[in-house]
Amino acid sequence: MKFIVGIASCAQTREEVFRLRYRAYLHEGAIEFNKNEIFSDGYDALSTSVLIYVAEPDGKIVGSLRFSVQPPSLNGFSRPLSCPEFLVFPEELKDLSADNRPIASGSRFSIEPNHEKSPKIAILLLLAEAKAAKASGAKWGIATARGLHVRLYERFHLRQISEPRRMPGLKYKYALLASDIDCDFDKSLGQFSEETVENFERTNGSWEEDIRHELSCETWLDRCS
Repeated sequence: MKFIVGIASCAQTREEVFRLRYRAYLHEGAIEFNKNEIFSDGYDALSTSVLIYVAEPDGKIVGSLRFSVQPPSLNGFSRPLSCPEFLVFPEELKDLSADNRPIASGSRFSIEPNHEKSPKIAILLLLAEAKAAKASGAKWGIATARGLHVRLYERFHLRQISEPRRMPGLKYKYALLASDIDCDFDKSLGQFSEETVENFERTNGSWEEDIRHELSCETWLDRCS
């Protein structure tokens, strides 16, 4: 099966992402049931957030994540903040902001429950996220994870830098992980198969430009590139 990787820009696609996110987090027991069967928050609507998805050939979305970037001018933790990690892990992220460059975050990682190709979907999401972080000019990439997901991120050269803490709207505690993109990007890319990287680049040749456009922050992106 050849999956499609894309950016959810239109209202319908975004709603599909929020419904998938709801199914995935409810399946894990991380959220409560709600009758709308949608899991979203105000961070999804920010210009510093991009919703990345993986879809089957028929268009059904089976994987997604929220990619967010904290611009350097906001790294002093004045509002608006790009993602809740800056509220939950302020000291750790203050240390990472010292060089006044963007910080890229991957969150709301979601895969269709019990999908037979879950590992492949996860790999595509992580590759799309890594390339988006590189395109943003960020010095640090961060993510929150728990359980087995921590080991998955560590495989791609993110290291745990905090004890687990409760995230807003979620039942469980999540640890903060970080990666120095300048030092670790090529090593991280080396964890993906050559075929996976080549297929991604062939079908998403303008991925970096698309990410930069969706962020709507060309001025600070250009300064940091």
